[in-house]
Amino acid sequence: MNSLIKTVGQDLFSEFPGKSDADWKDRIVKDLKGIPYESLTRQSEEGVSVFPFYTQQSFLETLSLVDHNGWDVTETICVDDEQDANRCSLTALTEGASALLFKVNSIPDFTKLLDGISLEHIEISFECTGMEAMEIAMRSEGGVPQAWKNYLKSKQLDADKVRAYWLSDPINKMAAGGSDFICKDGHPLRTSSKSNSSNPQLIAAELYHNAGASVVTELACALSHGVEYLQFAHTNNLDLKFPFRFHFAIGSVFFTEIAKLRAFRLLWKNVAEDFGGTPQIHIHCSSSKINHATKAPYNNLLRTCTEGMSAVFGGCNSLFMHSFIEKSESGKRLARNQQLIMKEESYFDKVADPTDGSYFINDLTRKLAEKTWQRFLEIEEGGGFLTQLKEGKIGRMIETEADELKRKFSAGEHILVGVNKYADPSEISNYQDGEKDCKDKLKFQGVRELRLDVNPNH
Repeated sequence: MNSLIKTVGQDLFSEFPGKSDADWKDRIVKDLKGIPYESLTRQSEEGVSVFPFYTQQSFLETLSLVDHNGWDVTETICVDDEQDANRCSLTALTEGASALLFKVNSIPDFTKLLDGISLEHIEISFECTGMEAMEIAMRSEGGVPQAWKNYLKSKQLDADKVRAYWLSDPINKMAAGGSDFICKDGHPLRTSSKSNSSNPQLIAAELYHNAGASVVTELACALSHGVEYLQFAHTNNLDLKFPFRFHFAIGSVFFTEIAKLRAFRLLWKNVAEDFGGTPQIHIHCSSSKINHATKAPYNNLLRTCTEGMSAVFGGCNSLFMHSFIEKSESGKRLARNQQLIMKEESYFDKVADPTDGSYFINDLTRKLAEKTWQRFLEIEEGGGFLTQLKEGKIGRMIETEADELKRKFSAGEHILVGVNKYADPSEISNYQDGEKDCKDKLKFQGVRELRLDVNPNH
């Protein structure tokens, strides 16, 4: 029977001779009946030409960039009160989360924070967002605070068997704050010497997307941002084999965001290998904040759905999706359920790199990588990321792109359904772009988050 099926299949395919690109183009021109073929080609916002069709003839090679399937459903929790954060953690874990990301300003009371949580079965990360926590982590052996080591010892847990990570990114602190961050131990990049297998170097690159940067600028900044840590380690004869964890925000342009993650893996592999570093990276994604609307908030569910799918198809290792409405427990539950549906009902976790082999996605990946590399070289030729950040050039570059995005939003060229399209005229939308009123307090122009729609009544 199998041989019969194979024979029939071969006979069927032999009846359909292959067609060249020219054959397809001729057919399209005929079907257009006078409409110019060139009118079907469009330019993406990144300046990439998107053609009406792609074939194997335009497909140079496969780009096998993702070697894993599945991802961690992550809950991000800001720790202001340990007991409240513990309650949120237990709720998230009960409702499907497989990883926790705590944002801490200071070293928390782990007994209260982690009460009832089985550390052997989940991934847990502490992102040091406050000066106190960051300095303690950066001064500690291996970048891991002694208080955490003591807690593991009190619970008789082997640190090597617990997936727990301490994450710091002083460059992000500088970029977001518009001022120098200097650890008490000296150089702001001292943290790179502390990185090891249990303490990856964080690159919090979501800031660039949420500030309004284009995809090319976002990727170039993330790449140059990471190179600063590699360069510091190289200059100081430190071990270059420490792992990296990149955090990207994902926008609503479905295919572009898929290609964005794939292009970055390709670029980082090239850079890391040149330095003698580790090409494999962990990519953590979160849904976009820039297009998160307070008006007609249920539309946010549609946005986060496509953003989550882009992150998964692009090969993220972990994913956090914002609640469709702020400070809502039901909204957090729906955000987690979106990921669970993608896993348990859509089976997105069963295939590694599902877009590999797509002529269009691979072409877009390659073109984004080429444009990003050119932008990256411009930053490096200007002295590197830290130099251009302190000179205000990075902030001005992103602000220029954000201003263009706001212009398109106002003109109706960039659409947010329920906000500037099919909107309720009784509601008012304001721009919010970080701390504009505090510019006089900044040493240099930093990078500020942008929200296209903010309802002042909320």
